[in-house]
Amino acid sequence: MQEPLAGRLSTRDGEEALSHYQLQVVRQLAQPWVRGGEPATNAEIAAALGTPRAVDAVKAALKRAYLKTGLADMPTHAKRRELCRVAQDRRWL
Repeated sequence: MQEPLAGRLSTRDGEEALSHYQLQVVRQLAQPWVRGGEPATNAEIAAALGTPRAVDAVKAALKRAYLKTGLADMPTHAKRRELCRVAQDRRWL
């Protein structure tokens, strides 16, 4: 069953919507970026979500978010910043 929030915050036409967890991860990724810094690290995201040992889960969520937004083929640091921009443009933040 898909989360109602995730359904409203879908990606572009034909792209799969982000899950609730993926959206939480993207929001945590973007917080420092919105304030003018670099996107949060995976460890910072995991800690902010209250699961400091779940870095692998954060990595998996970001990987799915990159795929769902068409950013998977970009270089790592570029796609992290671009995902922040996409999230801001799509009003996910």
